[in-house]
Amino acid sequence: MLGTIPVLSPLIIGNEGQLVDNPAFLVHKKQDKCLAFWLLSTITNDILVHFTIAKTSFEIWMTIERRFGAKSNIEISSMHHALYSLKKSNFTINEYLSKVKSLSDNLIAAGSLVIEQEQVSIILASFSIEYESICVIASALLCLLTC
Repeated sequence: MLGTIPVLSPLIIGNEGQLVDNPAFLVHKKQDKCLAFWLLSTITNDILVHFTIAKTSFEIWMTIERRFGAKSNIEISSMHHALYSLKKSNFTINEYLSKVKSLSDNLIAAGSLVIEQEQVSIILASFSIEYESICVIASALLCLLTC
């Protein structure tokens, strides 16, 4: 299998009973080589060395996925920690909300669900005492909407 499409036999039995090249296999192989070339042409030289043993587009894609696709548990834990420990501090409200949204989006992209209610709770918990009245009202509204 060169990819997700089963590979045909490279040889078939011809009209006279002899083995001949399978034209469908040759087309498939040519398409795979073009795709492999295109994938490799999009990779920068400094990481291209990690793809030297990949011979097919499927192998190239699997190498890309292995190296860059999956977030490790440590990275996901680190992002969760960053989200839960983020404080408003000297950020403007817009900057702070953008940081919460960005961390939440990164966690979601890594396969770790962060629901909107959780984001709101994180935001409300980080505000200082000067925002307490707003937090109380927002928490009550959140509870009414979700309870």
